[in-house]
Amino acid sequence: MHEKRIQLGTEANVDSAARHEEVALHLAQEAMRQAQRALVGMFAIPASVGLTIAATVTYLAAFLERGFEVFELSIDQMGSHLGSQVARDGLREPERVVARPDEPGDKTKQARS
Repeated sequence: MHEKRIQLGTEANVDSAARHEEVALHLAQEAMRQAQRALVGMFAIPASVGLTIAATVTYLAAFLERGFEVFELSIDQMGSHLGSQVARDGLREPERVVARPDEPGDKTKQARS
């Protein structure tokens, strides 16, 4: 009977050791997962910042591009409007204002005297 107790005790020790080994394996796997998450988290923050900056720059570029498109469209419309006006009225010489030296408001005559 004494031998049977030793065998039972040994079997119990084997079962207990197997359970401890399973728990240790589970804890080691969980520790690896947590380490991976921490590592991914360390790289995720700079990647997130980089993506945010890239998105902001892309929005600004799109905004500027749209502004240039609107500017180009308005210049094109002004050109077509002026072109139709010139075609309708014809080219005219601009009126020129010529000052006469003998007029009383002429300063060139006063400076000479």
